[in-house]
Amino acid sequence: MVKQISLDTWIAVALSQPLTNFLAFTKSANLDFSKVPSNLKIIHSQWLGKEKLNDTGVNAWIEGDSRIPSDAFKCEGGAGKDALKCDTCKLCWTTEKDVVFGIH
Repeated sequence: MVKQISLDTWIAVALSQPLTNFLAFTKSANLDFSKVPSNLKIIHSQWLGKEKLNDTGVNAWIEGDSRIPSDAFKCEGGAGKDALKCDTCKLCWTTEKDVVFGIH
C-alpha cells in the first residue's frame, strides 16, 4: 500500500504542474499505472537475469542482458565532465522504445 501511495503522490504532483515533464524509474510492476498523466513518464527498470517485470510500457535494461529488444536505444550519458547529460538528450522523456544503460 505504501508504494501505491507514493505513486499517487507523484501523480498528484504531475497533475498540479502540467507544464513540467517528470520522469521516474521503478521496479514496482504491481502498481496501478493507469492514472499516470502524460507529463509523468514511467520507465520500468528490469533486473539483470531476473524475470521481466512487465509486458507493457518502456523498460530500462542494463548492458549485457540477453532480453534487450533490438530496437532499444543505448544511453550515451555519463558522469564525466564532457559526457552527454539528461537535460541535453531528453530521449527518456520522449521515447516509446526501451533504453539500455551501461553497467554502473
